[in-house]
Amino acid sequence: MDTRRFVQQAFARRGVLTLIAFPVACYQFGLAMDGDRRLLLLVEDDLEVAETLDDFLTDDGFRIVKARNGREALEQLRGGLRPSAILLDLVMPEMDGWQFRREQVADADLRSIATII
Repeated sequence: MDTRRFVQQAFARRGVLTLIAFPVACYQFGLAMDGDRRLLLLVEDDLEVAETLDDFLTDDGFRIVKARNGREALEQLRGGLRPSAILLDLVMPEMDGWQFRREQVADADLRSIATII
């Protein structure tokens, strides 16, 4: 992973300071992942941020499924999606990251999915 390249790309876009932790954590977590285990759920309402993360993580071999808010993410998860990890934004319309986490942790089928905030 070329972190320097990502930071340069990230800072070229608006409102992206929080992006730096996502790919670094994914990369470290991804070292133990292979094949289907490299599926990530990205929960992000800002399309520009979501596209930047998608581009970067796809380049590093991850498969990305996107949700625009916590409610949409829960619908996908309850519909059977089982990512290796969830990349979660906290500030979103409709259902924010905090509400999502409360529901995720309360659901026995979903609580074990690693979540990166």
